[in-house]
Amino acid sequence: MNFNKCNRCGSFYLSDSNLCPNCERKEKNEIAKLKSYLLENKDPLNIEDISYYTGISNNKITNYLDQEDFKEICKSIEFEASPKTNKTLFEK
Repeated sequence: MNFNKCNRCGSFYLSDSNLCPNCERKEKNEIAKLKSYLLENKDPLNIEDISYYTGISNNKITNYLDQEDFKEICKSIEFEASPKTNKTLFEK
């Protein structure tokens, strides 16, 4: 076990994880909320709408959707272009 600084909040903790126990729990809750939202709302979506309805920041949503466990969910969803950037969620 190592003495680490949390990548999310900056607090120090003892663990081998990149996040402190509090932030790790928050991240798991956000991921569960995002998965649930995506599975229940198959209509065309953009990142701003997802962020608005889930309360999760755009950056976090993008990071979560890059994770392997979201790949299968995202295949079945049609994402629309963002009104701000005119790009879909997965266009860089």
